[in-house]
Amino acid sequence: MYKIMKNEIVKLSFLIIIIGILILSGLKGDDNILDTDEIADGGDDDIIVIEPKPELKLEPEPKPEPEVELEPELEPELELEPEPIGPNSRLTGLPIHKEAYDLRPIGVMISNIETALPQYGISDADIIYEVMVEGGITRLFALFQDFNTDKIGPIRSSRHYFLDLALEHDAIYTHVGQSVYATAAFKTLDIDRFYGISYLDLILTFQDEDRRPPHSTFTSYDHLIATWDELKYDKESNYDNPKFNFSDEPILLAEGTDLTSIKLDYSGMYRTNPKLVYNDEDGLYYRFQFETEHIDGANNEQLAFKNIIVQYTTTWWIKDDPNGCIDMNLVSSGEGMYITNGKMVPITWSKDDHYAITEYFLENGSKLVLNPGKIMVSIYPKHNVENIIME
Repeated sequence: MYKIMKNEIVKLSFLIIIIGILILSGLKGDDNILDTDEIADGGDDDIIVIEPKPELKLEPEPKPEPEVELEPELEPELELEPEPIGPNSRLTGLPIHKEAYDLRPIGVMISNIETALPQYGISDADIIYEVMVEGGITRLFALFQDFNTDKIGPIRSSRHYFLDLALEHDAIYTHVGQSVYATAAFKTLDIDRFYGISYLDLILTFQDEDRRPPHSTFTSYDHLIATWDELKYDKESNYDNPKFNFSDEPILLAEGTDLTSIKLDYSGMYRTNPKLVYNDEDGLYYRFQFETEHIDGANNEQLAFKNIIVQYTTTWWIKDDPNGCIDMNLVSSGEGMYITNGKMVPITWSKDDHYAITEYFLENGSKLVLNPGKIMVSIYPKHNVENIIME
C-alpha cells in the first residue's frame, strides 16, 4: 500500500513538474515548447532548445528625391559693332565715326578681270569708280574712309587718268606698279601715294599664297596706316569743297524714267559688261558681272549702291603705243545719267582742271543732289553709249 502511494506521489510530482514546464514555455512563446515525446522518455540530455528566429528589421524604403528642374542655358548674346553716330560722311552722306570724319580717304586700284576674282574688302568702299584700261577691260578705283578692313585687293597698277579721281577727293592714291604715262604724271601732278614694287612692299602689302601673280597682292587697314606713318603724309583732309552733295530728304526723281536694270558694255571684249539691278525692297542697285553676282570674298556680300552715275567720256587708243594703252579727257565736260530709287535722269558734268572737282548738273542747270548712300561711278566711253541696255 505504501509503495502504491509512493508511486502515485512520484507520478503526481512528475506531472506537476511537466505542467510547470509547459506553463513556463507558454510564457516564452511557442518557439520554446519542448518535444514532450523526448521528455517522456525521461532524460535531460535529450532536451532540445529551439533558438527563436531573430526578427528582420526592414529599413524603410527611401523616398525618391524630387528632380531638380535645371534652367535652360542661355546662348550668349552676339556683340554687334556699334553703328556710327558721328557726323555725315562727305563721301556718302551717311553717319560715320567722328574720328574718321576729317581723315583723308584712301583710294586703291583694284584688278577687275575674271581671273582676279573674288576681290576682297571692296564692299567696305564708300565710292567705286569703274574705268576702262587697255585691252577693253576695266579697273576699279575704290575709295575708303571709315573702315577697318583686313584684306583689300588684289591691288594693280596705275593709269594716269585715275590721278584726276584721287585728286578731287584729296585721297591717298594706292597702287602697285604704273604705266609709263602714269610715271610721267607723277612728276607733274602733286599727289600723295602709297606705291608698291618699292621699299614700301614689306609695309604696304602682303601676298596671298593661294593666288598667282599679278593677282596675289593685297593690303589692309593696318598696312595702309603703317605706310601712312612711314611716309608722314597729312592725315587730316583740308578739302572744303566735297565732290558730292546729299539731300536730307529722299530724292525720288519723280520726273525721271523708270529704270530697274542697266547693263554697261564697255568694249564688247572679255565680257566686260557689268549689270546693276534694282531691288525695290531696300532701294539699292545690286551689281552683277561676268554673268553672276559681284561678290566681296571677305564677307560673301553682293556689291550694292544707292546712287549710280554714268559719265560719258571721250576715250581713245594712244597712237603707236605697244601695249594698247588708252587715254581719256576727264578735264572737260560732257553728258551722262544719274540713277537712284528705280529712276533715271539725264545730267551734264564739267571739270576745269586736274585739282578741281567734277561737278554734275540736272537738265535745268541746278547742281545734282544725291541720296545718302554708296556711289558707283562709271566713266563710260562716249562712243559706246548705244551699247548700254536699260530696262
